[in-house]
Amino acid sequence: TAEAEKCFRAAADANPSYAEAWSGLGDVAETRDDGTLALAQYEKALALKPDLLYTLLNAGLAAGKLNRQDKAETWYREALRVDPRSAEAANGIGLALAKQGEFDEARRNFENAIAMRPGFAGAINNLGVLYLQLNQVKDAIAAFSYGIREAPDEDILYLNLGRIYTRAGNFDEARQVMRQLLRRKPDSAVARHALQELENK
Repeated sequence: TAEAEKCFRAAADANPSYAEAWSGLGDVAETRDDGTLALAQYEKALALKPDLLYTLLNAGLAAGKLNRQDKAETWYREALRVDPRSAEAANGIGLALAKQGEFDEARRNFENAIAMRPGFAGAINNLGVLYLQLNQVKDAIAAFSYGIREAPDEDILYLNLGRIYTRAGNFDEARQVMRQLLRRKPDSAVARHALQELENK
């Protein structure tokens, strides 16, 4: 990280208008969990070159981590304007909106992201979690089940589906989901532990 910072800093010093160098410095700050500095560097890069897609996405992510959801939404919307097929941008908009309580529009954006990339586990999981927040349990089950079919290597989809069944007292269904994950990933310690817990139910 220190070497990367040195290179990006040298590039920025040599050419202060080099947007990619400032974006790189933002990545360094993000790696060090300095979200405030990361966002400032990304914004400096975007002031120089407003259509840098990956920097727009990174700025949205950094703003979201700082709980500046309105700013995150702004950057993600700009990313979607630059690339209308960016599933990451649509998912980011959905996440920012959900955290602002705009659930209907959040759902539409998650669905848009999934339509663009059917196996996008992050958007599928976000949609399922949103349905749970709205107490639409059947829709959440449908979302996580769809996710397992489309992105079968994503542990979180199995775990969230298993939690739904466990909370509802459907322990047989929960055990079945954990066994399904273990068939896919025999070395999954999380799935094995969850199954052991469920065997006592």
